[in-house]
Amino acid sequence: MILLSLASKQIWPQVLAVAHLKPDRLLLLHSEDATESKGPAQRLQRFFDDSGLVPKGGTQLEPVSHDDFSAIESRFDEIVAAHQLNLGECVVNFTGGNKLMATAVFRRVARRGVMAFYLERGNQITWFEPRDGDMLTHAEPLPAGITNNLDAAALLSCQFGEEVVQFQGERLTLNEKGSKPAPQDLAAKLQGETRLDCGAFDFRKWLHIENPSARQPNEGDNLEYGTACALLKAGVPAVRRGVELATLPNSRNSEGELDLVFNWNGRLWVVDCKTGSAARLRSRHSGRRCWAQAEPTGRIKRY
Repeated sequence: MILLSLASKQIWPQVLAVAHLKPDRLLLLHSEDATESKGPAQRLQRFFDDSGLVPKGGTQLEPVSHDDFSAIESRFDEIVAAHQLNLGECVVNFTGGNKLMATAVFRRVARRGVMAFYLERGNQITWFEPRDGDMLTHAEPLPAGITNNLDAAALLSCQFGEEVVQFQGERLTLNEKGSKPAPQDLAAKLQGETRLDCGAFDFRKWLHIENPSARQPNEGDNLEYGTACALLKAGVPAVRRGVELATLPNSRNSEGELDLVFNWNGRLWVVDCKTGSAARLRSRHSGRRCWAQAEPTGRIKRY
């Protein structure tokens, strides 16, 4: 199957759709706007090559107009001809791009009888199937967990750029010892003292740590490791700790380091660990934020 997809600033509609459909080839259609479309398309191409979601070399970029309706339609036909595409083997994702690009591409695929879809927030795919001069539609939920094994640091780099993610952080997973304690034991340790200089349990004993940080330890580190243990116990495959960021372009966010970052159910979650209070998580997905608490009882709750 060949997927043609409109690229835009948000990477998740592309990542989720590709993980779900598993195309043999991917054509990312983008405008020349480096921030809104071309840059994200280039980062997605590298991400898909590195992650294996698309066969290496199977992702290609194709420029399209962003402000000329007729030119967008004509360009779609040119792309089909240049790549000698069999439209019966093609699917079009018009979730990205601006409204003009999406409308023009949708009209063109409708006229040429190509299957297309739109990915709604909440991970619902609405399919559009031209048939006998009519447009048939149906919706299906997308299993968001299909992306849970993707690396959170790689997703951050794909969203913001490698120049923004200066250090990918430690990659934490449970080791054999960490997989054995009951959730109640972990909860008791987290609810008690967590500072190592006060005799707390060292949660690093339960963790396999890849890419260790070179920075000097501080008193809050053990709380971060303990919170990571809770997330891993709840089913998260891996957690990144101490991700270092440059200041985001056009952002007032001065946060240079993220305590914990993980990928779960089609969202990137950022954990702020504060000594003396519950660790709080916020989701960074499509511009939305929501708060949650990681519980060592095997679930992640949203509020």
